[in-house]
Amino acid sequence: MREGGGGQQDLYIIFLKRSQQEDGPWRILADNLLEDSIPFGPYNDVQPFSGIYFYLMMAANTAGVTPYSNIVKTDIKRE
Repeated sequence: MREGGGGQQDLYIIFLKRSQQEDGPWRILADNLLEDSIPFGPYNDVQPFSGIYFYLMMAANTAGVTPYSNIVKTDIKRE
């Protein structure tokens, strides 16, 4: 958690998106990943197909929304 205006604690909610192209279109995979989940449970994207996928994320709290993260590219190979 981060301290927000007026000394209150603001919870960040993380949004994760995926695309098969670097410029989109983007599909929301998760929109409820909490920054302070205990224990923290990382998101596990189960892909049914081989291929190249792109991911990005952003966070939001009562103060607003962050810019999107850098885009991460991954090449999934399934047999």
